[in-house]
Amino acid sequence: MQSIANQMTLGGPMIPLILMTASAMLVFGVLHIILARKWTFSVTLILFLIPLLLGVLGYVLGTSQVDSALVGVDPSQRAALAAAGYAEAKISLYFGLGAGGAGLLPLIIGEVRRRGKAS
Repeated sequence: MQSIANQMTLGGPMIPLILMTASAMLVFGVLHIILARKWTFSVTLILFLIPLLLGVLGYVLGTSQVDSALVGVDPSQRAALAAAGYAEAKISLYFGLGAGGAGLLPLIIGEVRRRGKAS
């Protein structure tokens, strides 16, 4: 099992962007829990989608780099190198999914509070 710091290094340039938008999402998520307004929901939802999209973008860019790097590789080593490259490309995808998933709880709690106030 690799350490989180090593995973962040291997994940490429998308990891810091994912973490920055996820931290902003959590700040607005807590604000949504406290205020329970429509605008805080909208901002948190947008910030929820950005880490997911950045994770997918990092995965697509990573797999395209792996595919372009494997053009001149010996066919006997191609499968092993492709598997290692795709596993490394999935790191940003997993970080994006995890960071985006962390924003669901504040969204749900804030919406339950907002709809409770409206009733």
